[in-house]
Order: sequence, then structure tokens, then C-alpha cells
Amino acid sequence: MSRIRTLNYFLLANYLMALVNASPYLGYGPDFGDTLSWFYTRLAFASTFALHFFFLGLLLIPFTIFLRSPIQLYILPPLLMTAYHTFVFLDVHIYKLFRFHVNGLVMNVLSTEGSKDSIELGTGTVVTFLAFVVGVWVLEIGFIFLLRSLEKRPGSVGVSLP
Repeated sequence: MSRIRTLNYFLLANYLMALVNASPYLGYGPDFGDTLSWFYTRLAFASTFALHFFFLGLLLIPFTIFLRSPIQLYILPPLLMTAYHTFVFLDVHIYKLFRFHVNGLVMNVLSTEGSKDSIELGTGTVVTFLAFVVGVWVLEIGFIFLLRSLEKRPGSVGVSLP
């Protein structure tokens, strides 16, 4: 049971990170100038990401319960979360540029032969992207080690990893 509790803390930390990562979306919604609409928009935003993490949690439960190797347990969940946050990061930036999300059209444009003639990524863009991915990976590993240190601390909150 303690592994599930650890997974919950891990998912909560990643949920909060996803809300920060995706917060630029909130600037593109309609502005009704109404307090109720403002709360509704924020609630819809938070609940959408909560649903994402519900399904990510379902995906991670088998790893959490059945994997006995600490190496696999400390690598696979952070890898999945890094991929998720990277996708959200890319989607946010594509939405900023084109006002639509990543979809089949975007993937087709990026993967079509000759697309490099019209799309050129600058060095700054590539460096920013790589810095984001490495930074998220480091945070994910940091989450795991933080949870492990909480497990070893006397009077811990019940976090337990192998």
C-alpha cells in the first residue's frame, strides 16, 4: 500500500508541475469579465489535467506494484512524466504560434519531406527545448529522491520505496 501512496505523491508533484507548464493556455480563453466564468475556466483547466494524471496513474500502477528493481522503478515513471511534460510544453508553444493544438496536420507538416524548407528552428529554440527536457528529467529524479528521503526519515508520512 505504501508504494501506491508514494505514486500518489509523485503524481501530485507532477500534476502541480503540469499546471504551471500549461498555464499559458489560460491567457487564450475568452474573457467574459465575470467572476463565475473566471472560476469555471480555472476549474475546467485543473480538472482536465487531473483527468490526465488519473490515466497516467492507472498506467503507472503496474510498474509501482510489480517492479521490484529500484532502478526500473526510479527510471520508468520519471521517463513517462518527462515525455508527458515535453508534449505539453510543445503543445503550448505550437498553440501560441498557430492557435491550434498538436494534431495530425501538425505531425504531417513536420514529417513531410521538404518541410525544412519552410520551417527552420533556430539554435535558441533547440537549446531552450533541450534545457527544458533536461530540467524536467532532473526534477523528476529529484521528486523520486525526495520521496525516498521522506521514507527514511523518522516519523515519515508513510512514503515507502524499495
